[in-house]
Amino acid sequence: MFDHISAAVLQRRRLVRGEHVQRQGDTFKHVIAVCRGVLRTSMSTLEGGEQVTGFPMAGDFIGLDGVAHGTVGSDAMALGEAEVRIIPFASLETLARESRVMQRHIYRLMGQEIEGKQRAQLQLNHLRADGRVASVLLQLSQRLAARGHSPSDIDLPMTRKDLGSLVRLTLESVSRALTRMAAAGILEVESRRVRILDHSALTRMATPAGMPLVGAGVLI
Repeated sequence: MFDHISAAVLQRRRLVRGEHVQRQGDTFKHVIAVCRGVLRTSMSTLEGGEQVTGFPMAGDFIGLDGVAHGTVGSDAMALGEAEVRIIPFASLETLARESRVMQRHIYRLMGQEIEGKQRAQLQLNHLRADGRVASVLLQLSQRLAARGHSPSDIDLPMTRKDLGSLVRLTLESVSRALTRMAAAGILEVESRRVRILDHSALTRMATPAGMPLVGAGVLI
């Protein structure tokens, strides 16, 4: 995508831990591509709290949810050192008008985000605590493998509290789920380091009854 956009309008930005690249409610102007590191996206709740909505990593795009309403739908904060590219949406619109290939690419990104979130929500509605945590771990494993890393060794970029917020569990419930999976021989857990010992068992745990074993939806 970047090859088709003038370097003059692409902004490369480096982030430090805790730095925000977008805020919920801002006027929608840009799409953000994560080039390095991991971000945390979150939304304000009606009760005044915060709901974690995802953990975008290198290769992911954020901000497309702003197309519908003209405002940014979530906060996005770096969990460590990170680098992003900020792409003016007006430039993407121009490219979409000029190139059917680019138009299909943009539509595909939007469609994948919607379909993935819907599937993930369906899974959450039919999974108990252990299955919800397993779903996040399985997806992290799959995404690491797709980027050329080990699918078995995971350094969790998020806190257990944030992981719990993503899947609607308390910190204590997340910790108990990890302990049970470790006791069952599915995982080895040391602080934020997780080693998957039994991928098949993890996949079964992350898949609601009656659904095919095709892995996790796009939770993160």
